[in-house]
Amino acid sequence: MKSSVVEKAVSTFLQSLRQRNASVHTIKAYRGDLKECAAYAGTQGWKEIDQVTNRAFMSNSHRKG
Repeated sequence: MKSSVVEKAVSTFLQSLRQRNASVHTIKAYRGDLKECAAYAGTQGWKEIDQVTNRAFMSNSHRKG
């Protein structure tokens, strides 16, 4: 399956955390949150992810707890 633009960016970001010797717990926390964000964004490109999309994601995450 082809990775979305957001999934690729998440992967790159997590790799940069590993290279900077970030805590395993920090990486795990970011991985979980960003995986949810990437799933919410779906196949949208960066130009389609706007403030409304971000707020909807945050609201959805808040409702889930």
